[in-house]
Amino acid sequence: MTAGVSIYRVSACSTGEEFVAAFRRYAGRGSLFVPISEPIPAGRRGRFALTLAGVGVLVEGDAEVISSSKIPSVLHGRVGMTIRFGDLDDNSKTVLIELEKARLVAK
Repeated sequence: MTAGVSIYRVSACSTGEEFVAAFRRYAGRGSLFVPISEPIPAGRRGRFALTLAGVGVLVEGDAEVISSSKIPSVLHGRVGMTIRFGDLDDNSKTVLIELEKARLVAK
């Protein structure tokens, strides 16, 4: 496996609430689908961060790309990759928990 990937993805969302509303459908247990035009191949590990527009980092930690598609995925209808986070700080864990809760409520 190749290591050393660093990805900082800037969301168009300006608040945590907007981010949860926009990304809840992409949340899975311990993973998150990230729409991105040039997804990183599956199996890569590295440092990933998702930020709010002009505000700062919302979720950051070590992660692994567990799936990747350059064509719109059947599940999400978008090009992108699914990442599974490893070590996260408490704030990042809270955001992922909120995403998962919001996804379950939306069902």
